[in-house]
Amino acid sequence: MDDQRKNKPRRGTMVVEAALILPLLLILTFGGIKYGWLFIKWQQINNVARHSVRQAIRPGDTTTQTNTLIATLMTNVGMGSIGYGGVDGAPMVTGAASAVGSPVVVEIQVNVADVDILKIPLVPAPATLTARMTMSKEGPGS
Repeated sequence: MDDQRKNKPRRGTMVVEAALILPLLLILTFGGIKYGWLFIKWQQINNVARHSVRQAIRPGDTTTQTNTLIATLMTNVGMGSIGYGGVDGAPMVTGAASAVGSPVVVEIQVNVADVDILKIPLVPAPATLTARMTMSKEGPGS
């Protein structure tokens, strides 16, 4: 009978501990999911920019061809229907029609709200995901 009296006050402590710890664990879990998803999307945007700048530096390539490639690659990674573009409204491709040796820059910017898997602002996140790749224009030497 003494054992029952000792255990009664301790029964509620597990519920209180769970109520305190569970929200923290949920925030950590959902935060990990959100940041992992954003990292995957950022990596995909970087790969699109890298592949596009490789095409843009080839002799005879035009800005239109590179923009078409960007649209195709963004569609292939599931981001074709979202709003993406150059940084601060600038063109995504600059320098594609320039002279040999000039820099060719491909910049792609995507709003995080468009690719966020969790639309709940549990954890802070950047406003945009940005990828910028630069290479020199190739061609016959002078």
